[in-house]
Amino acid sequence: MRYISLKEEKIKELTRMHANSLNARERIRSQCLLHSHRRIKVNDLCKIHGYSSLTIRRWFDLWESLSYGGLRIHPGRGAKKKLENVPEEELVRASARNLNTVISELKKRYRVDVSKTSLQRLLKNMGV
Repeated sequence: MRYISLKEEKIKELTRMHANSLNARERIRSQCLLHSHRRIKVNDLCKIHGYSSLTIRRWFDLWESLSYGGLRIHPGRGAKKKLENVPEEELVRASARNLNTVISELKKRYRVDVSKTSLQRLLKNMGV
């Protein structure tokens, strides 16, 4: 079985993080580390927290290599913005026309495949 051994200062900090962190994932990960220090098995941690053993072991690896940095969510996750490289002026100028024409123009010029709904949402958020 794999357990995480913690010093008293780390236990206090993880307890503080578990109680006060605004990020729910940081709270869960810190609690999981505290449970591991108390010699709770990985399989039991899976049942308690609802994550796979592979995920929990990955948290342990991150803790051992990055310490508190391993508890945080790192940037770069999720879907990337498709229209990030398209100038806003061009979208505003083109929005007066038919949106299907704008979509085909974006495909041709910028090689961006975007749905009509996404384009409408973007234009609405821009105030057009």
